[in-house]
Amino acid sequence: MASSVPNGHGAATATGEGGTPPPPPPSSSSSLVFLGTGCSSAVPNARCLIQPPDPPCAVCSQSLSVAPELNPNYRCNTSLLIDYCQDENAHKYILIDVGKTFREQVLRWFVHHKIPCVDSIILTHEHADAILGLDDVRIVQSFSPTNDIEPTPIYLSQFAMDSIAQKFPYLVRKKLKEGEEVRRVAQLDWRVIESDLQIPFVTSGLEFVPLPVIHGEDYICLGFLFGRKSKVAYISDVSWFPPSTEHAISKSGGGQLDLLILDCLSRTLDAVKRICPKRALLIGMTDEMDHHKDNETLEEWSRREGIDVQLARDGSRVYIDLSGIFLSSYDGILLASTPSVVIFGGYESDRKWPEDAGECAGGGAGGGFLMKAVVGSGRQGRGTYLQNDLPNHFRIFSSPPDSVSVSPPLTDSSSSSPRSPAERREASSSPPMAASVPNGHSVAGEGGTPAPPPSSSSLVFLGTGCSSAVPNARCLIQPPDPPCAVCSQSLSVPPELNPNYRCNTSLLIDYCQDEVTHKYILIDVGKTFREQIILTHEHADAILGLDDVRIVQPFSPTNDIEPTPIYLSQFAMNSIAQKFPYLVRKKLKEGEEVRRVAQLDWRVIESDLQKPFVTSGLEFVPLPVIHGEDYVCLGFLFGRKSKVAYISDVSRFPPSTEHAISKSGEGQLDLLILDCLYRTNMLCADILSPCEQTGSHNVHLCWDQTLDAVKRICPKRALLIGMTHEMDHHKDNETLEEWSRREGIDVQLARDGLRVYIDL
Repeated sequence: MASSVPNGHGAATATGEGGTPPPPPPSSSSSLVFLGTGCSSAVPNARCLIQPPDPPCAVCSQSLSVAPELNPNYRCNTSLLIDYCQDENAHKYILIDVGKTFREQVLRWFVHHKIPCVDSIILTHEHADAILGLDDVRIVQSFSPTNDIEPTPIYLSQFAMDSIAQKFPYLVRKKLKEGEEVRRVAQLDWRVIESDLQIPFVTSGLEFVPLPVIHGEDYICLGFLFGRKSKVAYISDVSWFPPSTEHAISKSGGGQLDLLILDCLSRTLDAVKRICPKRALLIGMTDEMDHHKDNETLEEWSRREGIDVQLARDGSRVYIDLSGIFLSSYDGILLASTPSVVIFGGYESDRKWPEDAGECAGGGAGGGFLMKAVVGSGRQGRGTYLQNDLPNHFRIFSSPPDSVSVSPPLTDSSSSSPRSPAERREASSSPPMAASVPNGHSVAGEGGTPAPPPSSSSLVFLGTGCSSAVPNARCLIQPPDPPCAVCSQSLSVPPELNPNYRCNTSLLIDYCQDEVTHKYILIDVGKTFREQIILTHEHADAILGLDDVRIVQPFSPTNDIEPTPIYLSQFAMNSIAQKFPYLVRKKLKEGEEVRRVAQLDWRVIESDLQKPFVTSGLEFVPLPVIHGEDYVCLGFLFGRKSKVAYISDVSRFPPSTEHAISKSGEGQLDLLILDCLYRTNMLCADILSPCEQTGSHNVHLCWDQTLDAVKRICPKRALLIGMTHEMDHHKDNETLEEWSRREGIDVQLARDGLRVYIDL
């Protein structure tokens, strides 16, 4: 039977005898929620989509037509949420690993499974796919503008602690430096544990035994053994087992496991046979593994070997009483009471299980979010564009590349004056023509409008949101009353059709220097980069996507590829060298194994207006601005025929910088892309900080300050970026339309996926 889920998709659920839906599990049930079951680069592998092989990758190509929550081959970084019910009503939520895809996992699966918070965190190791989501832990904590909340306990090894202290010093330091401003960051209580089988620890009432395993020849990673009567072992990253660890979890050693959750990149089935659990769920898969086909193969293996083994999938929920297995079926997860059918994300297959079989990993297809369409090098935009009253070389694209539609521009080709709100509403209510696009969605377009010439340069807005991005996950898992209108919209509208869905600010410059050759220059690589190189600064929302730059580089198992030049300040360079030493070091240490990581050519630039630099044939002038009173961030001025300034993070302009980009100074800009965090909104006072309520902020420009800056700088046009969930794309663009008419400067909110054609 299909059950209704928040985003309008039908979720397959198991049925009981006679075709009736099974009863929900009692509120006292514990469960395991698989937030992610993929490898470090996750699945789909973006390289398969932006540099498609011949023939195409079947697993990755599936993501172009099947929504993630219905696609068992869509896999985020490995992560497990333990919903532990110690008594009849009290639930504690324990999270294992916080990888690069953490925010996406929260939006999709916390919301669907109604997980309100995280009570404690356990880290297996300190690689990017286990820790780079730490900055976003704040979205599952209570809100406080002064950070005076109870910190979340986080358990990790001393080695991981030392590494994280370098990568995230602002999350580890207990006190602010003298004069330092309060930043709304995750509040964490760091608790170092021993990598020792003999030294267990307890969190949220549940005991965990560390399971040291080898992850490569010289690196110790931790798995964990937990559960009283029902023993569960979770081992996400392993290449071989020390004898003591294998003995502790083997049927022939410490006793048979009820459930083994195990890394599946190599030699996994041999390990399962040796350990001999009652059942095993495999995780950590690449795009080389197809959920349905490989589960059919595993079915034969299971029958032959007498051990129930399956691939897990993102979103599946296994109900298990950690004092004994709970035998029932619910929400697409098949347990022993219905042994004849297994449901994988809406697909049913006949499958007989042993009479004593416990839970099986079904595909709990649930409410969630379609991932941002991949926007990358070489993909031309589809749809139509309208010519503004700028020179002929400047056009704003009304439908972003391949799968995204945007609201109409402020002006159209038939009029030199902006349309009224009523005219815009009437135009938007007319049924648009549907253009076929690769991921199966229709985009609004204008029939018969010619595509821009292939020689056009353009700007693609990969992200237009603040550091926490939009929707703000807290509004969905801890909803205010009344609900946040902007964030709630994401429950029913997929991202590519939702102008209020905003990733971290990032701009892709598609620069066509001659008639044929295109060069792609990326400004900032934030936490949401995989959904989306010059760096403006070294905050999390500008650099934490660096590990994923490899997905837009050619593949090489030995990393012998041309490195990508990356331009940044010396301060940012020093910070990144601590956060990502493996991306900065030129040579491997003696005996160190080759890791497939991004190959980058680091080029330090001066934060000086008088010292421009050239990359991919395009000159950039650094624009130093103040991002908080003690922090210098860079904007950039570029373009020969059309002058563009991009300034994503600013609270104040030094006079020399403002002079360089002002009409009254060095000359009028054709386009100003400028930071605008939020505006005053007392209707949301219970979920906003005092700064948000008054429309001011200590490190960003907000509505009034942004518009004052636009008036002073006086560009021909301005597009605003960096918005929080307090700003509604359609409503605030109507307000900006009135402002534009009054002040004579065309200003709009940008949106993710917007493509602006411009002759640079």
